[in-house]
Amino acid sequence: MEATERLDASGKVLRALAEDEIAGLVSTLTTQGIEALAISFLHADRNSAHERLARQLLQRHWPDGSLVLGSEVCPFRTNGSAPPPPLWPHTSLPS
Repeated sequence: MEATERLDASGKVLRALAEDEIAGLVSTLTTQGIEALAISFLHADRNSAHERLARQLLQRHWPDGSLVLGSEVCPFRTNGSAPPPPLWPHTSLPS
């Protein structure tokens, strides 16, 4: 899943996080039976506000879901290429 928000490499907001877009993801999460989600936005190591807002919105609309932020698991670099270690038991990693 992808959000249309964007930050530049310095953490400056290029496109704000659309709150209705995040809330709209909840039906997809529920329909697909997803129980855990890693929120990992590019350049969140410079500005984690969008990740934190996405978590807040998802917690409001999807209270039973488990959420982890890339910027909290790896605060120095987040590239979204792999789930963070706390989710490994819940995912199948590519071989």
